[in-house]
Amino acid sequence: MYTYVARIVDKIDNGPRKINSIKVGVFRIEDEHEEQVGEYIRNYSALFHTFFPFKSNEKDYALYSPNCTATRIMELPSGKDIGGEEPDSWGFCPVDYYVPSYIEREMEWADNKGENHITRHRVSEPKPDSLLRHVDKHARAQQQKRTDNKEEE
Repeated sequence: MYTYVARIVDKIDNGPRKINSIKVGVFRIEDEHEEQVGEYIRNYSALFHTFFPFKSNEKDYALYSPNCTATRIMELPSGKDIGGEEPDSWGFCPVDYYVPSYIEREMEWADNKGENHITRHRVSEPKPDSLLRHVDKHARAQQQKRTDNKEEE
């Protein structure tokens, strides 16, 4: 399993009476191995929590803020900027990101006629035990009943 992190790798002095910038390194970490896969300049002297990696359709991305008034999307591991908000001098300065997560669950069940059905639903913000295969008592009993009926035939 791997993840991405960002951290300040250098400070940039923009001159007197100006807010300094920072050079931010983007690193891929897998097991004990760390590799810098990209970097960007942030026009503010603090990084806060303005880098949030996530996966969508089996591809890696990150929310990030190279400009203190805009959030952008970075493709990973290429580091390519693929879009987002444009800077606005009256804009809000993000200091943290939250990306909601969910998993798709499906439940198989049998009706009174013995016909199988599948119901699908999303579980928002799944807890670790939600990631395990789950079979409830009713479904297990129905499965056993069908198995017993087939053996009697």
